[in-house]
Amino acid sequence: MEVECIKQPVFYAEVSNELSEYKAEVKRAKARFERVQSDLEGDIRQNPGYYNMAKPTKDAVEACIIRQDNYGAAQEEFIEAEYFSNCIEQLVHQVEQRKSMIRDLVVLFEKNYRQQINQMPMAKENGAMGDNRAEQIVNESPPRERGRKRDRD
Repeated sequence: MEVECIKQPVFYAEVSNELSEYKAEVKRAKARFERVQSDLEGDIRQNPGYYNMAKPTKDAVEACIIRQDNYGAAQEEFIEAEYFSNCIEQLVHQVEQRKSMIRDLVVLFEKNYRQQINQMPMAKENGAMGDNRAEQIVNESPPRERGRKRDRD
């Protein structure tokens, strides 16, 4: 359990760093996707004949953008980056749950330890000397006289 307690913060840090990297990749993929979309929109509006369009209306341009291969590739890259980011985020939640479970195990271990200490027989019951020697000494010693007479000589 000690090893797990020591490894947990390191594991959490590693997973959190991965999540940060994936979130940054999602932002980069989104920016690339939006740039491809913007570039296509501009190109379609400037050259509608190249894309077999008579009049570049908003709806026609959007429909044409969606049909372009580079738009689909950029969109797929963005979706994949989001997917992996979400997977790592779930892993972070699992690591947080693991941390809670380890903490609960430590608490249970500590309670069990204290319970075992409380259930241990006291030294008085078993004899402090290990073999009831103290009780034996008391039983074998002569009884004390009450109010011993003092020698006044």
